[in-house]
Amino acid sequence: MQLIREFPNILALKKQGYVCADLHFHSTFSDGRSTPQEIVQKAKELGIGFAITDHNEVRGSLEASTEDVLIIPSIEVTSIDKKDLLIYFYKFEDLKDFYDKYVKNNKFPNRGLNLNKLLLKFSEIIKHAREYKCVLVLPHPYTIKPKDSWRFIESSNELIEEIDCVEILNGLLNKRRNQKAMVWGEKHNKSPFGGSDGHHLGALGNVVTAIKCKPNISSFLDNLKEGNSIVVGEELSLRKAFSSRTAIIKNNVIFRRKAIMGQR
Repeated sequence: MQLIREFPNILALKKQGYVCADLHFHSTFSDGRSTPQEIVQKAKELGIGFAITDHNEVRGSLEASTEDVLIIPSIEVTSIDKKDLLIYFYKFEDLKDFYDKYVKNNKFPNRGLNLNKLLLKFSEIIKHAREYKCVLVLPHPYTIKPKDSWRFIESSNELIEEIDCVEILNGLLNKRRNQKAMVWGEKHNKSPFGGSDGHHLGALGNVVTAIKCKPNISSFLDNLKEGNSIVVGEELSLRKAFSSRTAIIKNNVIFRRKAIMGQR
C-alpha cells in the first residue's frame, strides 16, 4: 500500500505510530504566501512536520529551523534543462553549504517567468547534492510541459538510479497525472513520496508522507529512502488550488517587476 487517497486524519495516523509531514511547501521566500513563522504555527496546530521547499532558496527553511517541530532541511531546484529536483538534507548546515556553493551564484538572470532555473544541468545538480548525505526526490513527473520530467529521466539509466523517491501525489496536480506518477514510480521501484505543493496555509497538511519512525530528521529520511513510507491525502480542492496558483503567478510578476527595475 503506497497511497491512501483521503484527507489525512493526523490523530488516527499518530495513534498507529506514524510520523506525518507535508514535504512540499513554499514560503514567502519564493512564491508562497506564508512566512516561515506562519507555517511553523500552522504545522504545530495540525500536529505535523514539514519541509519548506522554496525555489532555489533556503532562507525560509533556515528561519524555521530553530522551532520545536519536525522540519526537514530542503530546497527545490530547477536545472537549466527546466526540470525540478527536491533535495532533503540531514543537516541544516549542509543545506546552507550546498546553497552557498552551488545555488547562490548559479541562478539564471530573472527576466520574469523564467521557471527559476539554475545555470546547472540536472546531472550536475545531482552530482553536487551527492557530496552530502541527502535524499533526492523527483517531484510531479507528469506535470505540464516543460517540467514534465519522466521522459527526461528515463532517457538516462544513471539519472534513474540516482533518484531515491518519486512524488506520487502532488496536491496541485489532478488525479490522472498523479496516477501516472504512481505507476511510473512503481515501475522503477522508487520509494513513494507526497506533498501538498502548497503556496498558502490552507493547503498545508492536505497531503502528508507518513512513516513509522522516530520523530527526528535522521530517522525520517532513512526510512523515506528505504521506502518505508505511505502517502495520505488528496488533490487540493479547486478553491485551494486556485489560491496556490494565484500566489505563484502573483509572486512571479513581483519577481519580474523587481528584475526590470534592477536593470534601469
